[in-house]
Amino acid sequence: MASLFPFFPLFSDEVIDFYFDEMKANFAWVFSYMPIGRSFTLELLPPPEQRLWMWRRFWKLVRKRRIYIADFWKSGTASLGCIAAALQDPACFQGSVAYNKAVA
Repeated sequence: MASLFPFFPLFSDEVIDFYFDEMKANFAWVFSYMPIGRSFTLELLPPPEQRLWMWRRFWKLVRKRRIYIADFWKSGTASLGCIAAALQDPACFQGSVAYNKAVA
């Protein structure tokens, strides 16, 4: 889970190489901390700088290495909205990559 605790090593080139090149993973699923419910704490929420860094890293991996990393907070543009309700059209992902390349 990506939280305030250091998650940068999880997205290092070495870890990405291991899982995608050596272990042949097709995609990664990341759960970012979401402060919801009755007993949430904001202390675990990553600051905006970390969330921005992770968003940029995700899309860099998508564009440069063609690796998809799914995350409810950062991957909505990959499905033209909410990834839980993605369109069934495979062109949807390609169009989103082009969109993110244009705005990055």
